[in-house]
Amino acid sequence: MKKLIVGFILTCLLIALFAGCKGNDDKVKSETENALKTAEQHLNDMTDNLTNQEDSQPEPTKVIESQEDNEVLVEDDKPLVSDDFLMQIEDTFSISGRGAVATGRILSGSISAGSEIELISDDDKIMTVQAEQIEMFRKLVDSANTGDSVGILLSDLERKDLNVGDILVAKGGYSIHNSFLGTILFAEDKDEAFYKERYTSTCYFITGDTICAINFIDGTQNDDGTITAKVYMATAQPLMIGSTFEVRYMGNVLATGEVVSFDLDLDHELNSEDDESSTGIKVTLISSGANKVGVIKEIQEIYGYGLREAKEIIDNAPSVISQNVLEDEAKEIKIRLEDIGATVEITTENIELN
Repeated sequence: MKKLIVGFILTCLLIALFAGCKGNDDKVKSETENALKTAEQHLNDMTDNLTNQEDSQPEPTKVIESQEDNEVLVEDDKPLVSDDFLMQIEDTFSISGRGAVATGRILSGSISAGSEIELISDDDKIMTVQAEQIEMFRKLVDSANTGDSVGILLSDLERKDLNVGDILVAKGGYSIHNSFLGTILFAEDKDEAFYKERYTSTCYFITGDTICAINFIDGTQNDDGTITAKVYMATAQPLMIGSTFEVRYMGNVLATGEVVSFDLDLDHELNSEDDESSTGIKVTLISSGANKVGVIKEIQEIYGYGLREAKEIIDNAPSVISQNVLEDEAKEIKIRLEDIGATVEITTENIELN
């Protein structure tokens, strides 16, 4: 607009000068002066209008740049991951120079980028890994929760280190088990005779389902209506204390349950201390010998322990591994473990048995 005004003024001045050069009479001078006055008036009017327009314009809106919060939630300077975090790996790929990526849906808990977690492979090996980055819908995110489908970059790993079906868990959280003690609540009341028999059904966990044999302890319900049982699984599952499951038949939920322990000795503690069936026979692992790995695997097979529990028994030897068992059962355990190099002792009321 200012350029147009300046151009208009220059045009008027040129016209006036040209007209002045063509004639010297009073009439020409008068017309020239009038033209200049008219141009000056137009200039003043246009300047006033421009000034008013500029004054009336609202101030431009201030643009506030959004700042993404890229800070990872931390506690005591460590990235957060919930104790119940679990993700089963559905696919894998690698990023050259960065590590391996595990993709899948988070089945339980939450995780933040930068967390230290554990990888449990299909052969029950446990490895601590770093969740360097988390990607969701092709965007990097600070954290993810139950139900989110994500890709987690595991630094310092290669794709060959991961397998479909492996699980990522919080450190010290889940471990693989073939059996556990749990409390079960049936949807419909059962008679006492029902709880006296072994019950076989399908149990559903967050990672899948498996055929289970359920042995009810004592055949007596607890005060809250649940009954304590030892559950043997045909397929080992990643579990932790507090893990929940459903007992189903033909798609119908018959009962719900919760894992309360992996300690096999608890089923004896739950019985009365004065139980006449108590044998007083105890099996103690004195030493694993040179074949430590073999003894760990044998204990896992005998008792249904996860890798962590079996390893703790070995590391803390001498360890009581069975008590109040039948003599034949105790001798069988002793033979199995000593055949692979372990040293085992059987005692009853502090008397060693041969």
